[in-house]
Amino acid sequence: MLQTLQKIIVGITLVSGASAPLMGGCPLSITNAQINPKPLDYLGTGQIGFKLVEEGGRGVPATDLSGKPMCQFNVEMRYVTLENKNISNVTGSVLRYFDVTFNATQNRVYFKQKKDIPANLVASADIAIDVTQSSTSAEKNNGFVLSMDGSSLKKSQFTYTKISAEYDIVLSVTPTTLLGSGSKKVALDLQISEYNSVSNSGDVIIDIVKDNKLTFTLDASNHEWELQETPIKYKLRYIGNNGKYPPHTRKHIKLSGVFKIPANQKGNFVLSASIEEGNGEVNFKNNQDSDTMTYNGIRI
Repeated sequence: MLQTLQKIIVGITLVSGASAPLMGGCPLSITNAQINPKPLDYLGTGQIGFKLVEEGGRGVPATDLSGKPMCQFNVEMRYVTLENKNISNVTGSVLRYFDVTFNATQNRVYFKQKKDIPANLVASADIAIDVTQSSTSAEKNNGFVLSMDGSSLKKSQFTYTKISAEYDIVLSVTPTTLLGSGSKKVALDLQISEYNSVSNSGDVIIDIVKDNKLTFTLDASNHEWELQETPIKYKLRYIGNNGKYPPHTRKHIKLSGVFKIPANQKGNFVLSASIEEGNGEVNFKNNQDSDTMTYNGIRI
């Protein structure tokens, strides 16, 4: 009887000493929780980062006695979201030990343990983010709260957004229908607007892709703009106001053009213009526009 009891005690000692406890909360700690850059750019991108640390020196089994993952936690994002809502933008060594999912409705990234965690592990996690809303230095709302399931453990980091210039471009060509072969006069109107009441920190340059069927000259009224040419583009650089495009301003640029309709050909000609990056803004989704001309040089 004594020998049997000794075997049972030894067995319990070996099991309990081999790993972290099989019941209770997740025995991991969270360090280096951070969000970068600080402050974030409004409608820009950034990164959430943190580390998981096994400090007990005993490791963490994948599941508890009931078969549930021993460790589960989530990152609730506020005023930011997972970049492109794509789970591939969650990276780091933590992925070796956790399955990751994203709930767009809740705006949370979930981590569920999938394999044993070795003793003294330090695993990193990085989440690429898009900034969705703006907040101020007085009320910092851009950030995240990391919560460990079954535990009071929470980590959070918040910052604010700096407002950058926000440009928009609209292009229109007249006329849009050209008939007969030979050279035809056209007019191009570019409308450029700044919405955030912020001035540019770099040059404001508009690119127009070149085509041998169309040539442009800058109208004399556009003294605030400089027309440059490269082998593949026309470039319009803002030179008024010492190069500082006025905040919350809309301007029109007029260009006179000549379109050469190829003889006995017809088709559609798409002209596009875009605002170059590097002027200080971070939202490039509305920085391009186009218009289409239909031409017919076939003799009737």
